[in-house]
Amino acid sequence: MPSLGRVTRGKSIVNLLQLDPDERMTGAIPVKSFEAGFIVLVTKSGSIVKMPLQAFSNPRKGGIKAIT
Repeated sequence: MPSLGRVTRGKSIVNLLQLDPDERMTGAIPVKSFEAGFIVLVTKSGSIVKMPLQAFSNPRKGGIKAIT
């Protein structure tokens, strides 16, 4: 996410992410360092994935598919 000045209006998250029609963003977590730590992702159907934060440190243009 780009840093903006304090007087800027910002951009809608829809314009920053390329989401498929069946995808939606439900939350965001601010991270200062991707070097240590984990994130746990849970789906509505009960799938659970524990991933190191380092897996998210180099996002591509299409994003990172963490869980399907």
